[in-house]
Amino acid sequence: MTSIYDLVGSNYLKASDVAESTPTVQLSGFKKEQLDGQTKGIAMFHGMQKGLVVNVMNAEVLVRMLGTTVFEEWTPIVQATPKWVTLYTEPTPMGDGIRIREAAPSQPTDPAPPADTPAMDPAMMQQFAAFQQFLASQKPQQ
Repeated sequence: MTSIYDLVGSNYLKASDVAESTPTVQLSGFKKEQLDGQTKGIAMFHGMQKGLVVNVMNAEVLVRMLGTTVFEEWTPIVQATPKWVTLYTEPTPMGDGIRIREAAPSQPTDPAPPADTPAMDPAMMQQFAAFQQFLASQKPQQ
């Protein structure tokens, strides 16, 4: 069944956006927006269109991560040093809410060699293996 709330467009993440998973995302910056007559802080993430309205619980996590309570300093910090968070949901008195926790950046399971590392051709690999065998044969026997 489709919830009516899934059909209503929003610029902000809601619990149903992350309920099925716990994505680890990189913070890209922060902005202030007017919501219901109040100025709210919005966390933005690389690769995501929607931002997260920063509530008190999430603000405490961000203050610990970023080392300052000064909101205007947060964007320069995450642009200078990548910061990653995991998004998850948690029941609250108002319904499920989105929470964040600090996370290490996700690493590929099989990282590719750096782009400037030339690939070794098979003939060179064969010569290298033969050279290693030669060196092993030259070691004094005990």
